[in-house]
Amino acid sequence: GEREEQGPKLKKQGGFVAAEGSGSFMSDGDRFFKIVAMILLVFTLVVSWSALNAIRSTRQQVQNLQGELHSLRSQVSHEVNSIRGTVQSMRDEARWYTVPSYDVARMDGTTAVVRLSWNMQEYEAGSEVTLYYRYGEDDSFSPVEAVEEGGGLFAVEIPIQLELEPIWYLSASGSPPVAVDGRQAVVEVEEKRVWGEEHSSMQLDYYLAWQSGETLRSSDRHVADLQKLSYDLFNALDLHVRWGADGEISAMLQQVSAGQPTYELLSIALESRRGGTEVVERWPLNEVVRQYPQMAPAYSPYDVTAVPEEEYEALFVVLKYSRGLEIEKEIPPFAYY
Repeated sequence: GEREEQGPKLKKQGGFVAAEGSGSFMSDGDRFFKIVAMILLVFTLVVSWSALNAIRSTRQQVQNLQGELHSLRSQVSHEVNSIRGTVQSMRDEARWYTVPSYDVARMDGTTAVVRLSWNMQEYEAGSEVTLYYRYGEDDSFSPVEAVEEGGGLFAVEIPIQLELEPIWYLSASGSPPVAVDGRQAVVEVEEKRVWGEEHSSMQLDYYLAWQSGETLRSSDRHVADLQKLSYDLFNALDLHVRWGADGEISAMLQQVSAGQPTYELLSIALESRRGGTEVVERWPLNEVVRQYPQMAPAYSPYDVTAVPEEEYEALFVVLKYSRGLEIEKEIPPFAYY
């Protein structure tokens, strides 16, 4: 009946003491390796954190340098522009003339009388002032004697043959009925073009010559862009035409005002035609009453929605201007079939 206490027996082995039957023990070497691993981990974290901070600092420095470089470029650009402006002002002051301005003085049929005028900074009574010009396909310069209008102001008038037509932008789309092989067909179109630019893109080259006794001076060569003359004569137009699947035609035209033109637009209409001249039906475009006209005072819109009742071969837009001028254009795609 004597009871013996059972429990783990301690056993000393080498440099450690372990409980028999416990199944686990830790040596001094393991502790050392764990400590070293923790030190290495902490060291790695510290190095990584320092590297990240260094990268952030470098990135910030790069951004600061980029900002300073951009600021420097802006300053240099400003200084260069300032120097250019000063040099140009010095050149203008040193010129013996001002650069001529030009506009349409009057119309003589389809001929525009263009007036160029300028001031002479230095002028002696009795001096000869001549403007030499070249227009269109001319190879040589033609002289025209300048007329003094008083106070050092000189001017010349040059007749230039112009195509009396505004610059207008067309956008045609949809499914218009088109005669193909004698039968009505429907095609899908998307057409954009500009009318009038080819007539106004020519330039007037010119230079001035001044002779006083034995002294002769010639100016720089200048160029007058004659497209400006088109805007002096007409307001630009923006025309949109669309055909619906049922043959309905929607048209809108906007007149872009750029001052008081020589020719005033009086009326606009669409015409369906046969043979190019026989008018089948006619639909005037009416001016749109805008709710807030002060928001876009430069634009004058006109529109119409037409439902053709008869077959036609072509669609034209007809514009009537003041001074008895009438302009008509065939709207694509009919011109291609």
